[in-house]
Amino acid sequence: MYSIRLSAELARLWTMKPDLAAKQTIQEKKMDKTDEHLTQLLISLAILEAREFDILSFDEVEQLKKQHADLQRRISHATEQLGLESKIKNLTRSLASLDRRRSGQVRCDQAVRLVDDLVVQLTTCQAQASATKFKLLQHTAGILSLGIQKLESAQCMSNKSSTHDEEIQAKNREIAELRSELEQITNTLDMMLRRTALQDDDDNTPPDSAYGKSTDDLCYMSCSSETLHTSLSNSLLTSVEKQLYSYKSRMRLLENQAEKHQLVSMSEQKLRIQLRAAEDERDAAEAQCQRLMSKEPYKINQLDPQLAWLKVGVDSLSDEPHTSNDQKNLRPFLDRISELELQLRQTEDQKEYMQVQLARSARQITNLTSSRSDLELKCSRAQSQTAAFLYREKTLKIEMEQYRNEAFLLRIEKEKWRQAHRRESALNLQAGNNRYSNQHALQKQYEQLLEEQQQEFETQLKESQSLLDKSKQESEQLRTERDQWKATSNDFENLVREKIKTLDYRDGKIAELESELVGTQTTQRALSAREAAWMEKTDSLETNLEGMLKEFDRLTSTVMDLEMERPNYERRIDQLVKTNQHLEAELVNERVNHLGNSSDTPTTASLRKEFRALISDLKDEKQRLLAKEASEKKQLENIIKDMKHERDMARYDRINKGVQTPLIP
Repeated sequence: MYSIRLSAELARLWTMKPDLAAKQTIQEKKMDKTDEHLTQLLISLAILEAREFDILSFDEVEQLKKQHADLQRRISHATEQLGLESKIKNLTRSLASLDRRRSGQVRCDQAVRLVDDLVVQLTTCQAQASATKFKLLQHTAGILSLGIQKLESAQCMSNKSSTHDEEIQAKNREIAELRSELEQITNTLDMMLRRTALQDDDDNTPPDSAYGKSTDDLCYMSCSSETLHTSLSNSLLTSVEKQLYSYKSRMRLLENQAEKHQLVSMSEQKLRIQLRAAEDERDAAEAQCQRLMSKEPYKINQLDPQLAWLKVGVDSLSDEPHTSNDQKNLRPFLDRISELELQLRQTEDQKEYMQVQLARSARQITNLTSSRSDLELKCSRAQSQTAAFLYREKTLKIEMEQYRNEAFLLRIEKEKWRQAHRRESALNLQAGNNRYSNQHALQKQYEQLLEEQQQEFETQLKESQSLLDKSKQESEQLRTERDQWKATSNDFENLVREKIKTLDYRDGKIAELESELVGTQTTQRALSAREAAWMEKTDSLETNLEGMLKEFDRLTSTVMDLEMERPNYERRIDQLVKTNQHLEAELVNERVNHLGNSSDTPTTASLRKEFRALISDLKDEKQRLLAKEASEKKQLENIIKDMKHERDMARYDRINKGVQTPLIP
């Protein structure tokens, strides 16, 4: 259907010619577009159809090429032999028309039968040559489709890599945003530290004398402010430490999950290795099966023309009469032919058995391909998930290091704050009289700062809580996925074990088939050697036949010339016979008329004497004619004996030459 559609479309495009030269420039763009769409459509259809073709190995391709060359050689030889046999058939027909005997008709029938057998052999060889050429073309189409598929897969991989790069860029953007948020948090902490430092500087400055109060109240207020400041710093540090501890626990969970995912990836790699080994074994089994399938029909096709030729020889021998010696010589030949027929039947039975086994293996291969596709999909999903998990792990490790650095910096700042508070307490005790006036303002500032810090820390705690909830959900999802992957890995291991068992069984069967093929190869070698001997013999016979045909043509031309001149000679002989008879009659009349004229006075005695002489002459003439006829008869009998002897000798030589060929290798 595809070829018909293509031919119709090409014919339509070929007939699409413009009427005028001016319209051609206008329609060039449209035609180019239609041609491009048509070529793309044809290419896609050809690729889809070429996916079903089998791709052969290098050895198989070389074997098919050799087989095709051998078939071409055999076809040329068969055509030459067919032309020669057709000429022989025409000559035998012409001779049979001249010679109406039964032997000429039998030879004509044999020549016709031989020509028909040669025509059958030629048609079989042409069919085999076309089949081998078709296989080679399928192989080339499959290789081209595979190359196109690889190019398409490379383009898909490049597209996937570009999408992967885009995802990485998006993740980098998210990391940059998180870093900016962390920088904002650090900036707020720095602002808080700066504010506390400024407040400490304000506390160290000398207060106004109009607002002085008693030293006890100032000491009490300084102690209360110091306790508030220390409690605030301690609460801030405890919240930061709690957050760091939660991040540490989260990182530990993520590390455990990463280790589990690494174990899952290791199991996936093992499964991939096992699948690759199973695929290699399957490919080897397919290659061996294809080799066996390609060898068996080739051997059978080689045996078929030999058996047909032997059957033709047997038929020709059975048609001709044989003597007892000829039959004795033909018995081993006929026994060998029966043995070859039995071997051919055995090979056909083996071929049927192998076809059944190959059908079973093809079913198993289809099942393996389906399971392989499923496993490849699952492996691709697992690879994508592991890549995502590894990327998450890296980002979380980076965040953990950042948080550790921040915690270290916060601890250093905590120590600085403690030292600063100790100094402030000492300074407050010394300058208690001057602080009472500014204590109320400082208390308000501290309250505002505490409210701001409380709001900031509450927002940070909410964000950390949301992050913790997300991490818990992700950990639960990872656990469920891990359980699923464990179950699938166990299923895959069981499936791989079963496939290994089936492959071992298949290897045993293949070994048995190879051992059986060894026997067929030995028989094939013997038959090929015998075929070479027969080919040499046929070549010699053909050369002899050519000489005989030339001699036969010369003889037939001479015979035809003689046949053309025969009526003239017969007419001349008839005329001579008539003249001879007429002369003899005249001679007799003259003798009768001249009886007694020899002497002067004829007497009865002289008349009797002359009459007796006349009678003796007639008897001598009659005796001479009878002797001549007897000699001619003897000559004809000798010629017939010689012809019979030559025919018997030719038959004897033909039978002995056919039997003397070595039948047993």
